Amino acid sequence: MDPIPCAYETDATTGARVMIREDKVLTIEYTDGSLLCQHPDGTLMRTSADGSEIRIEKDGYAPVIFKRAHQTQNGEVIFSARSKIECPESLTPDQRSFDQVIVETHLPDTTVVDTYLDSDLGQDQPGI
Repeated sequence: MDPIPCAYETDATTGARVMIREDKVLTIEYTDGSLLCQHPDGTLMRTSADGSEIRIEKDGYAPVIFKRAHQTQNGEVIFSARSKIECPESLTPDQRSFDQVIVETHLPDTTVVDTYLDSDLGQDQPGI
């Protein structure tokens, strides 16, 4: 594939680095490490500074947030504390998630749908 030509600029006041590609994709990298990416169709993607959360929005669609376990600066992964509890329904999605990845879909009626690989599903399988 041929590379897409890009133009870069750094904002003197904020220090944010702006990149715009020939195909009109705009990316802003803030000094704290967070990112904002805007596509020509209006889709916005925001990534948190630690990379643990990505939010995707577009008019007419439900916003989706990908969440994963936090990483420390030395690369160590911080997982939610888990213990064997008799009533797994009382655990939060963070505590139940097998791989610490949760996808939240925010519906217009304020309902939030959490999607994740349930840790209870893998307990009876060899190698998990």
